[in-house]
Amino acid sequence: MPAKKCPLCDKPITSDDKTVPFKNRTAHESCFNVHMKAVATTKKDELEQKLEEKKHTKRKTKPKIEVVKDPVTEEEYKDKLDFYDYVRTLLGNEDIPAKVYAVVSKYIDQYGFDFVSMKQTLVYLHDIKEKELTGDIVGIIPYYYDEAVAFYKEIERIDKANQNIQSKDMYKQKTIYIKPKKREIKQLPFD
Repeated sequence: MPAKKCPLCDKPITSDDKTVPFKNRTAHESCFNVHMKAVATTKKDELEQKLEEKKHTKRKTKPKIEVVKDPVTEEEYKDKLDFYDYVRTLLGNEDIPAKVYAVVSKYIDQYGFDFVSMKQTLVYLHDIKEKELTGDIVGIIPYYYDEAVAFYKEIERIDKANQNIQSKDMYKQKTIYIKPKKREIKQLPFD
């Protein structure tokens, strides 16, 4: 029976050599590694050449604007984590879709919302209005944001107005004793 030949170096493969499957055949492991390095470098060279060709085309590309994110305080960071934790509990899973992050950042930039008030809006919708929140759930925030903020401001105003009131002194306590009625036991006559 003829010995197997390595398709990369055309040398025979002995039983002591380490082999690797290669294109429905068997090749030496060392030949395979050298071949893969060569293929990787040629691919890399081809990609670099294509990039150079794209650079020299007549189209002018706009320079990329690097956006430096504003620094965030610890309180804002905690509010952000708290908001996303609440969103996770509403979604019922651990991963939040990337769309939610994009929409939330848009709300912050475009409308000036903050994480605390957005969370309050979701709490207002879920717990107080008892709406069933499905899907990405943050898309509903702008529609109920003003209503939720007004609700929580009213609660805060009521709390401030009632802060100095002592409810213990407002009402007199009376102890009322109720005597139970005596029940007559009805008996059947045995005459």
